[in-house]
Amino acid sequence: MGLSVFDITKLAVGPARVLYAPTSVAIPTKLQDIIKLTEADDYTPVTGWEDFGAAPEGDGASYSRGFETEALGIEQSNGAIFNDITDANRSISLNVAEISPENMKIVEGTDIAVETIAATAEAAGQDSVPIGSVSEFPEYRIVLIGQRKLSSGAVIEPDGTERGRLVAVVLNRVSISADDSEVEVTKGNLMSAPLQFEGFPEPGQPAKKAYGRWLFENSADLASGSGS
Repeated sequence: MGLSVFDITKLAVGPARVLYAPTSVAIPTKLQDIIKLTEADDYTPVTGWEDFGAAPEGDGASYSRGFETEALGIEQSNGAIFNDITDANRSISLNVAEISPENMKIVEGTDIAVETIAATAEAAGQDSVPIGSVSEFPEYRIVLIGQRKLSSGAVIEPDGTERGRLVAVVLNRVSISADDSEVEVTKGNLMSAPLQFEGFPEPGQPAKKAYGRWLFENSADLASGSGS
């Protein structure tokens, strides 16, 4: 049997880009709320958003969704007659290779400001992230962005730059999971820190929109002033 029919315009590839923002930043509803969408602007994060940066090769980011259900039945019938969803859980996992003070604050679950140590004649200046007791994890907004191949339908930017269309998943409110995070330092390997974020509903949002959203960029020829 031959290869089944597929639609190349619906395929996406990595590597992924993962960004975060404090919950004081407005919930993003479109890609341009998160990053600049042109090469001329170097696709930089908009105000409030930060890149986690590089990940070790082969350790891409991932998004997962799970439901917990309870089977319900009636006295007059054997077996369940339907399932009731009792919990929905969503998470994003990544492995951070950029060992920066801000990234390590997230790994340690702390919101204490990074301390600076002044340089002296004998020593360079330093940054310090205190490690201590944690009673409540800071919360963030987080987004994972992937890209489609150029052949699947391009976005032509105003200056004529062509690129693949973006696909993103946004979680409105997350905190790091309580699972262990092991930072390994071994010869010949990048030092990295695994992170997993658990999603929570955003207070005040309608239930069907409270966790976040998927964003899909359409093909467009912005150089000629038209899109599709």
